[in-house]
Amino acid sequence: MDDHDLDPMEIGEDDDLSKFAMPAFDDQDESPAKHASPASSSRTTHKKSSLKSKTSGQRSHSLQETFLADQPLPRSRSDLTDKPAIRVGQPSNLQNIEDNEMETEEAKNSHPPVQRMILQDSEDYNYMRFLKSVKCEELIPPSSKIVTLDTKLSMKKAFFALVANEIRSAPLWASSEQRFVGMLTVTDFIEILRHYYKSPLVQITELEDHRIETWKELASANKHAKLISIKPSASLYEAVQFLTTHKIHRLPIIDESTGAVLYILTHKRVMRFLYLHFPDMGFPSYMSQTIEELRIGTYENVAMVSPDTPLIVAHNIIMERRISALPIVNETGKVLDIYAKFDALNLAEGRSYNNLDVTVRQALEKRSVTFEGVIVCYPHETLSAIINRLVEKQVHRLVVVDSTHHCMGIISLSDLMKFLVLRSSDDAF
Repeated sequence: MDDHDLDPMEIGEDDDLSKFAMPAFDDQDESPAKHASPASSSRTTHKKSSLKSKTSGQRSHSLQETFLADQPLPRSRSDLTDKPAIRVGQPSNLQNIEDNEMETEEAKNSHPPVQRMILQDSEDYNYMRFLKSVKCEELIPPSSKIVTLDTKLSMKKAFFALVANEIRSAPLWASSEQRFVGMLTVTDFIEILRHYYKSPLVQITELEDHRIETWKELASANKHAKLISIKPSASLYEAVQFLTTHKIHRLPIIDESTGAVLYILTHKRVMRFLYLHFPDMGFPSYMSQTIEELRIGTYENVAMVSPDTPLIVAHNIIMERRISALPIVNETGKVLDIYAKFDALNLAEGRSYNNLDVTVRQALEKRSVTFEGVIVCYPHETLSAIINRLVEKQVHRLVVVDSTHHCMGIISLSDLMKFLVLRSSDDAF
């Protein structure tokens, strides 16, 4: 077997998914758990998926871990009731670990200096030119671990696997086709709850009855049902276009010759990579301008909810508006908290998804104690300060507030990537 071939981990009938939980950072707006149970080497086998990097000369290894059908469910963590407090984010040490895999300390500093010719004739084009000159494979760390799910796994067990590994999504492996066919995300979990929820008195049995492949067939009309991926040799500029055009948050890098998933690109990872190479490109004048002057973000018709909004209503707003988070405000519009898509997985962890009539406030009582609170910014702050805060705090968005903490708008990583990279996409490379 070639070392790119996927060798799904065999998990027996009596295995506990929690045994295979890994210490993986995900795309949460919070720090991950410090400890997780290691996989039992006597019960599992792994093959390394590697890709030769033409630029660095290093090999990248992805340990692929596949959860198969008919596995026992993982245990839930204890319910946590501490309420987060709102605060302005302060810069912290940049961590180079997140999302669907575990990266080693070596991987943290693995990206070699990228030597590129940065043309200074127009500062508007610098970031676009730079990302066009970098291949996706250059972001793949020397060692990583990716959790994959077999499409024959039940939906309930699949979402518990996401919870056990503290991740938001996982590539889907179809054994019958011997290839990856899609991604299972938190959006699927919210959508299936919306689709089948009737009342607290009626259990959502479909979550237990449906296999992943069954749900994906029902959702086949959705344009995101098909796997959207990118080649290792494609540029990061193409990756940003894919993420933005398809309005997705995760883009698998798939080896063309083997079909193996090598890495998962996200807005956060691309932004962090760009951020680390800012010194190579100078300091554009617009970095000193305020976000109010540049008008980056969403400031009109901002979707918000109150603490007493029913959870099912919040989920409906998220899906219908195609957004990833909702500021929670009081009756005067003052920001109190935020409800993000990932918070929905707390329902799976607590087995409380059969009652979506609870309020948003009640749903967030089960949120992890490590949640830092809403990270905010002010309209008078510069673009440079905003980028620093987003990258250093490892969050996806900042809530823009006035001096009295009333919600004015939201700035997301996607907004920043559009401004920095895609606004000058007239192919001036």
